[in-house]
Amino acid sequence: MNARDARALIAPAVDGPGGIWADLGAGTGTFTRALAGLLGPDCTIYAVDRDPHSVAELSSARCA
Repeated sequence: MNARDARALIAPAVDGPGGIWADLGAGTGTFTRALAGLLGPDCTIYAVDRDPHSVAELSSARCA
């Protein structure tokens, strides 16, 4: 799944910008990045995965 498809899939569940969210089983961050794009700059997303290398790749993901 690409980021555009992920964003379209989760957009109905996002009721507005900002907030605190969690992505459990984040993997490489497709949904984490999609969520960050939907929430804007005033959000916090906790990405959790059992693979530390996957989570390390997400350190550059920012709410935009």
